[in-house]
Amino acid sequence: MKERIRNWLENHREEMVRDIFDLVRIDSEKMPAKEGMPFGEGPAQALALALSKAEGYGFSTQNHENYVGSIDMQDAPRGLDILAHLDVVPATPGFTVTQPFEPVEKDGKLYGRGTADDKGPAMAALYAMRALKELGVPLTKNVRLILGCDEECGSSDIEYYYKKEAAAPCTFSPDACFPVVNVEKGHLVAAFVCKTEPKSGAKPCITEAQSGVKFNVVPDTAMMRVANVDQKILAAAAKNLARELPVKVTIETFADSLRVTVKGKSAHASTPELGVNALTAMLKLLHDVKGSFAATDDTATKALLALSEVLVHGDHAGQALGIARDHEVTGPTTVSPDILELTEGSLQLTIDSRMALGSTRENTVGTLESVAETCGCTFDVERYSETHYVPADSQFVKTLIACYEDVFGREGSKPIAMGGGTYVHEVENGVAFGCVEDEDETNLHGDDEHVAVEDLLKGSVTFALAIYAICGGE
Repeated sequence: MKERIRNWLENHREEMVRDIFDLVRIDSEKMPAKEGMPFGEGPAQALALALSKAEGYGFSTQNHENYVGSIDMQDAPRGLDILAHLDVVPATPGFTVTQPFEPVEKDGKLYGRGTADDKGPAMAALYAMRALKELGVPLTKNVRLILGCDEECGSSDIEYYYKKEAAAPCTFSPDACFPVVNVEKGHLVAAFVCKTEPKSGAKPCITEAQSGVKFNVVPDTAMMRVANVDQKILAAAAKNLARELPVKVTIETFADSLRVTVKGKSAHASTPELGVNALTAMLKLLHDVKGSFAATDDTATKALLALSEVLVHGDHAGQALGIARDHEVTGPTTVSPDILELTEGSLQLTIDSRMALGSTRENTVGTLESVAETCGCTFDVERYSETHYVPADSQFVKTLIACYEDVFGREGSKPIAMGGGTYVHEVENGVAFGCVEDEDETNLHGDDEHVAVEDLLKGSVTFALAIYAICGGE
């Protein structure tokens, strides 16, 4: 069966690539809601196109009020749900191979926003279902592919869906890596917040600052405007920073201020070590010239100076914050400061932490509330979830690993833990499964996001075998 499925997919390779490119051309970043479009036009357009393609391949589909769409293999009791998403993170400005929504294939790789996360894997799952259908492989249970539109901004879409629909006995999401992710760390998204006051006089202060676009993306750019600070001291510190870190720092002179811009490298917030956080690099610069702000009486400037003491560049574990933990099942806690917004009236700095087992509200949120108070801020929690865990010795996990090993030629594979969260985080007996191997680099959430076509094909074969293993028996 494996070879029949592989041959079918090889014969439909160009068609699958074309379907992926059609979806990637749609900018499906979450936008303000419109009537009948809870996440804006882009996600709704992508969902409509995906469902239309599935209908054209003979599947039964349903649009659940543009929150999610569902695609059913057949009319039978469900044995498996596959959860993928069509929304994307915002386009970053540093794409070089192509533009984010102008997909191309180069050297066997598909480039464009969403190719790896998660439009490519979503189509790989659909083509796995299509291969089984067109090859006439008998199934006794139904498999449902569920395509969501708000995974990157909180998964309110899948929450809405499960209020109306029951989950299948088994669920996987092709939104991570092989062999199987059976542990997802706890997740905290929260902000240090303080009210600011109108700037006055000739004392040194930070008048404006901005960095980041989303809580789960390591920011690649940070900017601040400073007033009444010696430009020579700032320029010397910027030069030293660029020597010490792989960042680019520019300083522009205006009549009333200096504008500092730091350029780093984006990454997924669950793996902050893979990026170069421009926000924390800028805080390091601020910390290096803190003496220049000794006379400040500005609350926002004081708060940022205090935060620069605890949001230390390269401290991905949160040691300075006092929340660092490690566990053999989950690995260590990670912390990524992702968004900074300082305007007249407010300062808000948002962090994204993926928490190891052993982390609790008391020893994490409680600790950070104390840190915030010391820095002259409040601490506002936007999201908090505990660790998600499916036992490695469960029949479901063992079945998926067996399918992966069969296709990829591996032996002795073990399930893994990750900091990233997927749709299955709140789903009982839900795991992440594919669509690339753990060590594969796809520039997830960054510039030149890409995925190898061969990885999608092997992933699709693996999904098909898993569907048959779970839904093909009595």
